[in-house]
Amino acid sequence: MRDRLRRLTPADDERYRDWARRLAPYAVAVVVLLVLLAGAGAWVYFDSLAYGPTESPSAVESAYDVTVESGYGGYVVRPDDQPPAGERVGLVFYPGGRVEPGAYVHTLAPLAERGVTVVVPGVPLNLAVLDSDAASAPIAREDGVDSWYVGGHSLGGAMACRYANGNSGRIDGLVLAASYCDVNVSDSGLATMAITGTRDGVLNRERFESNRRLLPPDATFVSVEGMNHAQFGNYGAQEGDDEATISTASAHERVVAAVVDWLCAEGEAVACANQTGGQFVAIS
Repeated sequence: MRDRLRRLTPADDERYRDWARRLAPYAVAVVVLLVLLAGAGAWVYFDSLAYGPTESPSAVESAYDVTVESGYGGYVVRPDDQPPAGERVGLVFYPGGRVEPGAYVHTLAPLAERGVTVVVPGVPLNLAVLDSDAASAPIAREDGVDSWYVGGHSLGGAMACRYANGNSGRIDGLVLAASYCDVNVSDSGLATMAITGTRDGVLNRERFESNRRLLPPDATFVSVEGMNHAQFGNYGAQEGDDEATISTASAHERVVAAVVDWLCAEGEAVACANQTGGQFVAIS
């Protein structure tokens, strides 16, 4: 080996350099191909294989007095009977990780029927962490809404917290569905509600409890008996979740009832008369 190395000549060195120059474009092409394959794999996993709605979002128009529109990469659900000017409430609801925006339209349509303009924005690859500022556009463009709330399911709720952390002056409150904050909003002054289900097998309970300290001290905590993680949306079963002991329709009713009761307590005009909370437990 040493003899062969000693016999290398300047011509040999130049020849090796020439080979390297010829191979360089192929090496770059291989790297680019690997990046493209990784990107395609991520798209397939997070977008193409995302949890979608079990029925068309527009189907709620036949069940509730609402209008469903495409907007902000997702959906806007408007009440057919708008509240009087000066009393209109809006909610931007961030979807959970790998869940399509349309999967929350059925859940939130009854809330819209009570006068709340609901926006479920689309986010890149169905991951709200890639666009925690998704609430900015609807809040800026939806004329006529007087009080804005942001919220979200699971990962979406955490991103709503991040938005609230930097925009507390633009919103009035925060709604967390099977979620917790990873930033401190305890001094934000925002009205805050956190809803969980007793059969949720996805939510990290230990982290949920430890991160209560990041919420305002007067935050409202609600637990829905028998509800699991996936029932905050309308997308079927989710891997790792526990089996619910109530129907998805019942879960939606109880979530909306809890949110309406809470909004009424905050002084919002959301058809507050004759509300019943259903089988949920408010925890101080």
